[in-house]
Amino acid sequence: MKSVIFGSLSVLLLSAGFAPNTLAQQAETARSSATTGSSAATTYRIEPFNLAWMAYQGYFEAQGIPAGRTLIAAFKSADISARDIVQAAAKSGRLPSEFSPDSSYLGAMEITLGKIAAR
Repeated sequence: MKSVIFGSLSVLLLSAGFAPNTLAQQAETARSSATTGSSAATTYRIEPFNLAWMAYQGYFEAQGIPAGRTLIAAFKSADISARDIVQAAAKSGRLPSEFSPDSSYLGAMEITLGKIAAR
């Protein structure tokens, strides 16, 4: 009985130690400092996973990106791409207008949208 209690307690303590790291990885924005001229500006970059979910939840409807299953259908039929969502996020002010995603960022968004579609 003691081994079960101590084993459970050990697992609980270990999981509590890893939880802050997991939550930090799931944060909506990653902060980075950029210096422009003599003034310092702070920019925010939304992680691809979160940007895909924001589109699914309707954050970019005002920019012409449909929400929910309509977004998934448009994505599957190639009417909307990951790049379109990034551009909508920039227009809405959620991403800096000068943000230029690389192929891995766009690929991660496409994977997330594909997983959402599979649900």
